[in-house]
Amino acid sequence: MKMKLLEVLSVVLISAMAVVQGVNMSNSTAEPDDHKAAVLATAAVTKDEAAKIGCVAINEITCAKSYQERFEKLFKSRAHAIDKSPGFVGMRVLQDNKKPLTYLVMSLWESEDAFHRWTRSDEFREGHKRAFKDMAEASGDGQMPPMTSEFRTYKVIAD
Repeated sequence: MKMKLLEVLSVVLISAMAVVQGVNMSNSTAEPDDHKAAVLATAAVTKDEAAKIGCVAINEITCAKSYQERFEKLFKSRAHAIDKSPGFVGMRVLQDNKKPLTYLVMSLWESEDAFHRWTRSDEFREGHKRAFKDMAEASGDGQMPPMTSEFRTYKVIAD
């Protein structure tokens, strides 16, 4: 039986909260390797917000150990410019429990067009300038980049 998006969101969010609290959720409905379901679930969106989601953008970022603290600080002190972007629904930054240097940055959008408009905006460039500077400095010094990323967008086909 297929679960609706909100049911999956609830199951995985409860599972994620249990993991944080150290509870064994071995009978959880969510598959541990299915990061798309886990990402959607941890969004913790309302029913009204879920109805608006047409696109999920996921950036999987792996940091160098020496950059991990800086990476987390950048997100914890972000300007929240994305929050005002037309079509934006929500955002979460998740840390992989098994690979703590790997993160999923997930943003939820009404449409893929809304997401792409954001990526071409001045607010996008402003919101990312600190990380872009860090990457440029590492490159200029002949160092490996402090982080790598793999980016994908997903369209929502059912809820």
